[in-house]
Amino acid sequence: RILVAIPAAVLDKEFVGSGRIMVVAIVAEHEAEAHTGTAQASSATSESSSGILHLTIFLENGTQIRKLPAPIEIALPLRNASSEKLNCSFWNVSLNAWSVTGVTTKYQNTTHVVCDTDHLSMFGAVLRSSLQVLECSGLSLFTEAG
Repeated sequence: RILVAIPAAVLDKEFVGSGRIMVVAIVAEHEAEAHTGTAQASSATSESSSGILHLTIFLENGTQIRKLPAPIEIALPLRNASSEKLNCSFWNVSLNAWSVTGVTTKYQNTTHVVCDTDHLSMFGAVLRSSLQVLECSGLSLFTEAG
């Protein structure tokens, strides 16, 4: 089960106005299910060690919130109990790769990894060693040529 804690600052009238908000959460086992899309997204499936959460918040007028006034907390369930260190990550559509920018790994136990994020996107838990390999390789695994 994926848990999301939305702080009062996100719901504050100064931030969202006087209207209502709509929170859309798509939960999937793999990136390809959560992201309508690209071959690059599905090629990263094996990199995520958790369920995938695609989280979006809309204002009543239909405007999508991109940057949050305060971090939200997300608890992602692990697919398998793991002692390996994981990083909370989001799928960066510009790079077609997992990124940790704006996402903090708070803690991890055998069943969940807990993250703070200051933006909304598609989130998963990725092995730290996988992220280091991708950074060193220049992300060539995720290009059409690669």
